[in-house]
Amino acid sequence: MASKLIRVLAAALLVAAAVSVDARLVVRMVQVVHRHGARSALINDNTTEICGTLYPCGELTGEGVEMVRAIGEFARSRYNDLSLVESPLFPSTQYNSSLVYTRSTHTQRTIQSATAFLRGLFQDDYFYPVVYSRNRTTDMLLSTDAVPSVMGRSWLDNPALYAALNPVIDEHLSWDAIQSAAKDAWIEGLCTDFNARTSCVLDMYDVAAAFEAAGRLDNATNLKAVYPGLMEVNAAWFKYVFSWNHTSKLDLTQGSASQNLAQTMLANINAHRLSPSYNMFEYSAHDTTVVPLAVTFGDQGNTTMRPPFAVTIFVELLQDTADASGWYVRLIRGNPVKIANGTYVFRQTGIEAHCIDAAGIRYRASAGICPLDDFRRMVDYSRPAVAEGHCAMTQAQYSNMGCPRTIADNKPVPSRCWIYRYACPSKACPVTYILSAADHQCYPGAGIPNSSSSSDVTTASSSEGITASSSEGTTASSSEGTTASSSDVTTASSSEGTTTSSSEGTTASSSEGTTASSSDVTTASSSEGTTASSSEGTTTSSSEGTTTSSSEGTTTSSSEGTSSSDVSSFKEPASWMPHVFSPKKGRRIAADILRGVPNGFTVGAVVRKHDEYYSRHRQ
Repeated sequence: MASKLIRVLAAALLVAAAVSVDARLVVRMVQVVHRHGARSALINDNTTEICGTLYPCGELTGEGVEMVRAIGEFARSRYNDLSLVESPLFPSTQYNSSLVYTRSTHTQRTIQSATAFLRGLFQDDYFYPVVYSRNRTTDMLLSTDAVPSVMGRSWLDNPALYAALNPVIDEHLSWDAIQSAAKDAWIEGLCTDFNARTSCVLDMYDVAAAFEAAGRLDNATNLKAVYPGLMEVNAAWFKYVFSWNHTSKLDLTQGSASQNLAQTMLANINAHRLSPSYNMFEYSAHDTTVVPLAVTFGDQGNTTMRPPFAVTIFVELLQDTADASGWYVRLIRGNPVKIANGTYVFRQTGIEAHCIDAAGIRYRASAGICPLDDFRRMVDYSRPAVAEGHCAMTQAQYSNMGCPRTIADNKPVPSRCWIYRYACPSKACPVTYILSAADHQCYPGAGIPNSSSSSDVTTASSSEGITASSSEGTTASSSEGTTASSSDVTTASSSEGTTTSSSEGTTASSSEGTTASSSDVTTASSSEGTTASSSEGTTTSSSEGTTTSSSEGTTTSSSEGTSSSDVSSFKEPASWMPHVFSPKKGRRIAADILRGVPNGFTVGAVVRKHDEYYSRHRQ
């Protein structure tokens, strides 16, 4: 009895101490990751009936603009609240590029959403926002479509995908109900094959969600009737692609899908502690960005797997005013909802964030708050177990990319193989062969210009079929079912704040400033030989390759897809990734823009549509 009383008293003291500390915490900097607002459906057939004529398919709607603007208004109110900050983070209503850094995926709806968010944050007529973006084919910071491990699960093994989703479909939807709803959704032609019902249902969900946001779902009776079942199937898709399990050797090898972004956010925190710069980092992206980020933070619940339009995660850096060395992180998640007067307000939905203490014990964050070191350990918990772990695939997934083994095969490089080789150049070619950055073919010997060689490209096959994909397709099995390490596989450092090299061959530095590197991790040089530095402190080069459909996509390319000759026709601007400036430098550039002084920078960002295929994504 006495021991029980002591435990109760100890718990009460801990709660009281936590409450006391919380009262002393102030927000020093915030990072925002949001999905774009409501859009019209992503579909290629019957576009007028499905999308109407006001907004082309896949583009942000007026409702979507108001949704994301409401997030910006919430942020302005919150981070000017003197109960949360020592002084307002955004004191002026005029847009100020030295206070907020904005990056978007290279998609029209996300760039427009980024601007809408900033319009809510800065409400003055003085509004000339700067939104950076990068080619989405190779952007592995905000677009998980370009991450090979995600690409493998989403597109490269339909039998496995159908095996996971068909039982969910059959539990919630009958085939007759699906076909009736398909007429309401104008996608009857996509729903004629019972064996391909997974693709039909995912497309139907996309149309239904767009109809609901536009106020059209009530008039589509059969579609509305199946909408709850469609949501269950869509949630199952997110779980299949993005869930992460530490007991799965494949998951351990690959790491969680948003590790690049999470590590970049840690780097931003570390940089701010050393020398404060921006008060806010805004990342405008997709549901396939926000969902795996929540998974990285420890939340794999139902709310995570059902991301609405404009779902948002705020990552706040907090400091204890009574202890300058006391740093914390608070996570907030929510989305805009329409209220009675027809306007949108941001409503918090909660996030089941977790922390890991110095003893390695995982625990639920109280009020979404973790000590900074515990937050860092949680993020590092799902880092790839080996260098370039994101390159690992099952043998079936790798085979379905249809990569030519070498140039001697006389085959073009399909689009997904191109993306894989761009992301994983050291895994692309057999031993003694060199990857050419010009066409992403494997050539014998040295002397190929703009090339990246691989010193060791074995396949490490486990009991779960993990492959560090080699074009030779050989395997070195491990009795423990884990990835066999070779000279080109360096074990990632411990979770004590070290950094992991990203799929772009970059590193995001931690407060310790250490780096886990691989001896053979080389980045394929750009055909233009240019590099662009980003706010993550990374350097990456690209020949800006072919396109791939999104993990939400309605169109899939076959293994015979885009040829390497198509790839080389795309040229990436030299300064596609942003340079990071001091606040003083940023203010000078903004002033130059207003005065019309040329300085090599543009206001906003322009979507380059590579082709009609790539411009359609289910995100």
